[in-house]
Amino acid sequence: MGAASTYSFKVVEDKSSIQGAETESTVLERLNASSLLIIERNRQKMNPGQERLMYKRDHGSRGCAAVLLRSTSFFLLLFLNGFCAYLWSADNKSIPWFTDIHQASLDAVAANKPMMLEFRADRCDPCKLMDEQVFPDPSVIEGVSRGFVPVRINADRTQALKNKYAVTVLPTIVFTDSYGTEIFRHSAYIDADVLSLLLRALPVDVTEINSFDRELTKDKYSFDAMDGLATELRKDSLYRLSNEYYNRALRLKMAKRDPRGKELILEAVAFNDIKLQESGEAAKIFESCLKEFPSSPSTPMFLLGLGQAYALSGDDDEARSVLQAVIGQYPNSDLAQRAREGLDALR
Repeated sequence: MGAASTYSFKVVEDKSSIQGAETESTVLERLNASSLLIIERNRQKMNPGQERLMYKRDHGSRGCAAVLLRSTSFFLLLFLNGFCAYLWSADNKSIPWFTDIHQASLDAVAANKPMMLEFRADRCDPCKLMDEQVFPDPSVIEGVSRGFVPVRINADRTQALKNKYAVTVLPTIVFTDSYGTEIFRHSAYIDADVLSLLLRALPVDVTEINSFDRELTKDKYSFDAMDGLATELRKDSLYRLSNEYYNRALRLKMAKRDPRGKELILEAVAFNDIKLQESGEAAKIFESCLKEFPSSPSTPMFLLGLGQAYALSGDDDEARSVLQAVIGQYPNSDLAQRAREGLDALR
């Protein structure tokens, strides 16, 4: 790693950013589309295959799990974890925070659970407010108990972690896979209702994400691992981070040698952009695909996506024209039915 960066902190209480009644099916989509989500980008310019929080993994045939299982201390850890789980079930009135991220990660890896890292400080009034109003809320406690490993981190005392996760606003909650690779974050105050919805919307079984993360540890230029991780994140509605990995995959030589694979990735990126309310970016990609791949089997999907992007941007006339083209060229297809539904929504 290079020299640690220096960050100035902002302590933020931003209740206005959370508005209206939501459901778990919409909260991720809205937070994805807002400025509250920060992608894991620089992290000292680390890729998923570089420095890790806990330990160096064995890249042999048996992998990390075999190394851990050879350790007597790991069995002791499993016993302690089971005892903690018993205490949790016996008295589910508070969140059993870890304060050691290394131990928390071992716990998470053993069960393929995500971690929830809460960055805070003693001087942070919104953090205190969350202690009083948010974390004691039964719906939040229940959400954490679904399968998250909670870790409380004092940002004033852990410069390395603060720099690694680029924390500049307090409070900040970072959700990671079992190894500490970020998958989602929220900065500033978040009320109990929205946090409980977020906890129910995020994945609690990160087995597949962990698997792709391990592959990228072995080979940070693995096209299949990047594509697979992006697809898995997309399934979990983590659209912005999904696009980050899709775009990394597109920069690899493998994407240039596989035109059909490139098409499918571009299609996924554009539909992710629609979910993120980024209609302009989506329209550019669909327009480009229609020109670059004029005979593609994905042409009707490109047209449907382009119509949706135009509708999202408020360009109703262009949206109608494209959606009518889908119906005219593919009248008996499922996509034509979706195009009809899009037209009805414009009326």
